[in-house]
Amino acid sequence: MKILYVEDSDEVRQLYVVLLDNIFPDVNIVETFSGNQAIAILDKQENVFDLIICDYEMPDGNGDVVYEYIKNKQDQTAFLLFSSKKPDEIPYFNNFPFRNGSDFFIQKSEGFNNFKEKILQITQNELIFLRKQLSFKKIRIYNFWKFNTALCDIFLRLSDSKYVKIIKNGDRYTRKDIEKYVHKKQKFLYIRSDDFLSFSVTLGKTPFLSFNQDENNINENSITTTHAMIHELVLNVGISPQAIKLAEKIVDSIIELTQKNTELFNLLLQSREKKDYIYDHSYLLSCICGHFAWYMNWTTSEVVKKLAVASLFHDLKLSDPDLAIINDLNDPQIKKLSPDQIKEIKNHPFGMVELIKNNPNFETEIDTIILQHHEKPDGTGFPRKLTGKQIHPLACTFIIVHYFVDKIYECNFDSSQLVHILTDMKAYFNIGNFVDPMSAFIKSFDLILEDK
Repeated sequence: MKILYVEDSDEVRQLYVVLLDNIFPDVNIVETFSGNQAIAILDKQENVFDLIICDYEMPDGNGDVVYEYIKNKQDQTAFLLFSSKKPDEIPYFNNFPFRNGSDFFIQKSEGFNNFKEKILQITQNELIFLRKQLSFKKIRIYNFWKFNTALCDIFLRLSDSKYVKIIKNGDRYTRKDIEKYVHKKQKFLYIRSDDFLSFSVTLGKTPFLSFNQDENNINENSITTTHAMIHELVLNVGISPQAIKLAEKIVDSIIELTQKNTELFNLLLQSREKKDYIYDHSYLLSCICGHFAWYMNWTTSEVVKKLAVASLFHDLKLSDPDLAIINDLNDPQIKKLSPDQIKEIKNHPFGMVELIKNNPNFETEIDTIILQHHEKPDGTGFPRKLTGKQIHPLACTFIIVHYFVDKIYECNFDSSQLVHILTDMKAYFNIGNFVDPMSAFIKSFDLILEDK
């Protein structure tokens, strides 16, 4: 199956490439960002596609130029108009479809499940092939870096019908054992479908970087690997490379600033060296904040730095990464903690705020963001039980992104859950100072959700 995907939005294209990747066991997706670029690709004789997925509004050539090209060529390749607008809202496509049996339309607001169903209807000839592969599930290769003991048998795919076992259930393996397949350009490893449920449950509960915890593995190279893994995970939920670069640039500048404050610098250094949930979560949060800032055109604003500083430092006063996972004092896990641990959770925002306040290099409002990052719209959060009307607007933005990161972490970066997560968030954050940033956050993913 070979697909040409024409979409100018990096976020949208990345989201749906991940989905297509998992609809078809064997698919080659060629991506481009404009109509004229698509025509240049189609002009090459070796490029024969089974399906063209095409947005309408794009710089350097809209979707109509692509459709006009294939229509004039009398090419019967299936064409899917995938746009926020309906065909009758676009003058050129007013009488669409023109080619019976070859033209299709999906509106972006329909969501992932409808997209998957319609794609399978469009490509009926692939369904038999799809059924053959249901005995195995493909897992992106970076997920196996979370462990050093196989949770089940792990396979390498040699052909459509042949899989070879490379690691047995219960066997220990090293990072190098997995990296050799990365070097061979393998994007996926496979597990049996029967093992998928238990594997995915464990996967969702495991910090990204739990693989190497010993001091011998703490070095600059492992930090680089850490960032590469997180990049891949973030890109799966539609975060553009530009947003990640923005976050990295700001994080680097913050690290330079903290060198002037021994206590802050040591806290940050210890977090990087541990490479546990607190580091993962903080870095991911800064990337998503970078995405939101990019969308809001805050790329040169101090607002970005405030969100990034809050991202890096908000949980660093917690001694145990397991405590950082608890965001609600009503969490059932609280009952399993000691009084000292509960006190640490309640007080950690205050401890971090004192350090931030004493650093003249950091702007005002960072302390407010950190102090309020566990508050909730309905006033049931901590430490001050503020309501949505009382929480600082910038803290509201941070809380929204923090909540989103927690949710995508829980679903193991399954991009098919994004619409569901954002829909729930829209209802949950529909109070006070949360309303405007929540609306902008949804739009930043270019996903048009129906009003509930």
